[in-house]
Amino acid sequence: MHSGAIIAWYLPDTLTDATQKEIWAASDLLAPMLEKSVKVDGNWRTNQGWFNPSLENDALTPGCINLSPMWFQQGHENQSDPEVSASLKGASSEKILKAIARPAAIATAALRVMHPEQYWAGL
Repeated sequence: MHSGAIIAWYLPDTLTDATQKEIWAASDLLAPMLEKSVKVDGNWRTNQGWFNPSLENDALTPGCINLSPMWFQQGHENQSDPEVSASLKGASSEKILKAIARPAAIATAALRVMHPEQYWAGL
């Protein structure tokens, strides 16, 4: 029986060498924040046990950060006033946002094509 559903995407050479270098450079900017995010006694998102360095590539820093220009402060009195996430309040935040803008646009475009329901749910 055929459902017409795509179960795999194969897109060779989709990301050019220049785009891959751009993504690596953006990842390097995030490394200090990612490193600080992992804690021995962290919660389910930041516990050190979930973030083991890759055996293949130790250049990527494991971690968990939230990059959101509009973040509702849960657990605070004024929940109706969104703020920038803590990860984007640092000195290098403008540089980080500029570095991830194009890679994020590429990922968003791919999501729009590959999984439109999830794309629209995120708007």
